[in-house]
Parts: sequence; structure tokens; C-alpha cells
Amino acid sequence: MAGVGIEDYLQYLEKKKNIRPATRQGYRKDLEQLLLWAGRKGVRTIRELDRTLLQTYVGDLEREGLAPRTIRRKMTTVRGYFSFLRDRGVLLKNHALDLALPEEEEGTARVLSLEEISAILSAPDCSDWMGLRDKALLELLYGSGMKVSEIISLKVKNVDLQVSCVIMEGRRQEERMIPFGDRARKALLRYLSIMRGRFSGPEQILFINREGDALSRQSIWKMVRQYAKTAGVRGSVSPELLRTSLAVHLLEYGADLESVKDILGHSTKAATRRYGHRASRTGGTSHDQ
Repeated sequence: MAGVGIEDYLQYLEKKKNIRPATRQGYRKDLEQLLLWAGRKGVRTIRELDRTLLQTYVGDLEREGLAPRTIRRKMTTVRGYFSFLRDRGVLLKNHALDLALPEEEEGTARVLSLEEISAILSAPDCSDWMGLRDKALLELLYGSGMKVSEIISLKVKNVDLQVSCVIMEGRRQEERMIPFGDRARKALLRYLSIMRGRFSGPEQILFINREGDALSRQSIWKMVRQYAKTAGVRGSVSPELLRTSLAVHLLEYGADLESVKDILGHSTKAATRRYGHRASRTGGTSHDQ
């Protein structure tokens, strides 16, 4: 069955929700999986995907061994897609709204969804330099997987916007290159552009407070919690949770364990492997090469 309106839906989300490339790819993967399944069932048009068929799809996902969290995430994607099609007259009703979905297992370690991450990163008001600072800091926290202790010690010279990476001194005085994505690059560029008059040079601490001093660990933790609350994300949200969520998201969407190890700065794969276990429980893929 053809992917009715998938690209239109993804473009709509990019424009209205400012979704990240990884989120877009995740949505596409979830929707294409549903339509491939429907085609194998002999479904010819998307209007034939009624509640009964969708409930059968949920059951098949459970029989495949996917974790409840992964199934709920996939069906949230389907729900949004069907709402989009209903609003445009393609569907008369969104049959994905009232499905019986599996409950998440007790004790499963929390990982923020891509939607929750996007909401948090979009929360700062960028009308002044402090909002631009917070936006850049949040984007870098999630986009690079850096620890708070690394973030607060960053200097202007450590950020290379040409190659989108942070260059830091690692173990045994070796340089460590930490890549970050285009969203973090754009946020850092805006922040650095407006801060040129405040910064004294390349040795200047990158993220500063009103007095020009480095932010404290406590202030960053408070910042993350506040923006999570503003974004409507429930529960306790910390910088470490952003780092954990990045690792799991990377592994869910196909990154190998060695690459994630390097990004997080782990000395061995053992420290990274626990994220691989979480990703496998949520239906992702990790490759220990």
C-alpha cells in the first residue's frame, strides 16, 4: 500500500513543530512499517485501516517481542498521522485514538521520547541573550551527550562551528572531538554572534551568567528542570536524563555501540552497553562491532 501523505505529514511537522532530523526519520520508519504490514494483509487503501485492523497490528507488534514503550511510541506516531489525514479529508475518522495499548513494565528505566526532547529544546524564549544561551546549552547537552561538568568548563575556543564539534582535552592530554548536530550548531552560532561584545577572547568561558562567570552545576540542573516543566514534560528531568536519552535514541535508530561509546567519552564499551540494553528493550538496534 502506498505511503499516503507521509512526506506531506513530515513536512508539516518540520514546519509547525520544528522536529529534529532524527525525529523525522523515526516517524517515517514507524509509518512505513505500518503500511508495509497493511500491504501484506491485503489492505488496498488507508481508509481500510479501521480500529479492528489497527488493534491486530498492535497484537502483532507484541508477538514480535517489542517492548510496550516501543509499541506505544509507534502508535502515537500513527495517531498523529491519522489526525493529519482526517483534518485533510483523507480519513473520515481517526481509528488510532481508542486502541488498547500495552502498559509499560514496572521498573523500566526512564528515557525521554523524541517529542519530549523536542519540546524541552524549544522551550527557551530566544528574545534576549540569556534565552539564546539557554537554547544553545540545551541543544548542546542533548546534541553532544556531554556531561554537565564538561559543559560548564567549555571555553569559546573549544567550539568549532566549521566542523560542528567540541574539541576538548581528553585522557592523557589527548584531544577529544565531540560532534553535535545542525540544530546545536545554529543555536551556538546565534548565541556566539550576540555575545561577541561580552566575550573577552577565545579563553572566555562559553556559558556565563549575568556577572560574566561560569554557570554552576546547580544552575544548569535547575535550568533543565524548569524548561522541562515549561514544556509540559512530567516527572523529574535532569541533564543526565538528556544524555541517557541521546544514547538510547542513537542506538534505537541504528548507531553502533563503538560510535556511541566515543560520543559519550566512555573508556570501555561496558559503560555504554547498558544503554544498548535499554534500546533493545524499546525495540531498537545496536551493533557491537
